[in-house]
Amino acid sequence: MALVEAQNVDRPSINVSGTARHGTAGHGLRPRTRPVRSHVTIFEVTEEADLQATLHRVFLAPHLQSVLTDGALSTSTPEVRDRVLAKAEELRLSLLGQVDSIPVADELNWILACAYVEYKAQWIQRQVRVCYEEMQTGSCNKEVAAEASMISTFISLLEPLLDQGQLRNIEQLFANQIAN
Repeated sequence: MALVEAQNVDRPSINVSGTARHGTAGHGLRPRTRPVRSHVTIFEVTEEADLQATLHRVFLAPHLQSVLTDGALSTSTPEVRDRVLAKAEELRLSLLGQVDSIPVADELNWILACAYVEYKAQWIQRQVRVCYEEMQTGSCNKEVAAEASMISTFISLLEPLLDQGQLRNIEQLFANQIAN
């Protein structure tokens, strides 16, 4: 599959469209073809693109910074924005470093599912803190709230690339933990 830049888009965000072949050999799940969900984007994924190249385009540093500063961090102070952008860059480099070291698509899918679990857990931790601070004091730590928004952006960029079966299993895992 090859990535093609879409034309006439006002604001950067991500669109992954078409179908992608995903397998999870060695993890007890059967490989399958699935449609990938669509969002507004500056990128389109054609059938020749591979997952590794897609991740590099989706998590391209200037693009990610633009998405964050125009969205999740748009109301943050410059100091908070700079610190949260630095944390976002650490997360981005860590994810892409893992992606670059795993040349096997099946294992790459597994790594992405693990990254999704990690991001979701970090987001939940920050959201719980923000909610309790607001309940107790009427306000919250703005940097923690901005970090939660940044992590939410990572989740929304990664989610369309995950196998839908894996995504349902992960969501069920978190739902079961909250219910118990």
